[in-house]
Amino acid sequence: MIPPAAGLAETINFQAADAGSVATTGDFVLTASEVNPVISELRSHGIEVTALHSHMLTEEPRLFFHALLVGGQP
Repeated sequence: MIPPAAGLAETINFQAADAGSVATTGDFVLTASEVNPVISELRSHGIEVTALHSHMLTEEPRLFFHALLVGGQP
């Protein structure tokens, strides 16, 4: 079991960009079986995958932290 203090959370950040555009970044946790379907779905909507990594070595279930970036009109 993974303790709550292990930092399992999601973040989404919005920031003003050029002339009325918004830059959005985020980070969230996926189980191993969710990684490929979620990345495929995000990419199909123009959302860039900027990182995929693990913070732990022996956790069960296996968890991956996924970062994203997208820009455009709000």
